[in-house]
Amino acid sequence: MDFGIVPFQMGDNWTINAHVWSATGQDFYKSTREVILVGADGIIFVADAQMNLQDENVASWIELKGISLEADESLPIVVFLNKTDLPNIVNENQLRMVLELDTRVPVFLGVASEGYNVVETFQWLFQQALKASIA
Repeated sequence: MDFGIVPFQMGDNWTINAHVWSATGQDFYKSTREVILVGADGIIFVADAQMNLQDENVASWIELKGISLEADESLPIVVFLNKTDLPNIVNENQLRMVLELDTRVPVFLGVASEGYNVVETFQWLFQQALKASIA
């Protein structure tokens, strides 16, 4: 797993220093993913847009939903569909169908290696987490 602190400017007067943990998708690290979610304020699920990896996306999504529902049913979740610059990829509608995504779960199309839509995905999640903490 990786850890970092990501500062985000929220308006003119607020800076949020988010503690960001990431967990790899290999089965060997399942227990690590469970630990990371303890006390989490939100989740970014990174799905791979490559058509041939949709079974892995589905398996990871099912696992995450099981863990996150145990942790907190109201936890904000956003999906980042990565590698959308490659050929032979799924689109947002196809991903929503295979993951059976609730329409309230936003999907950001992106290319992480180029930073495309990465900041926007974090900003959405931070805004939702902030709203939840105030409510």
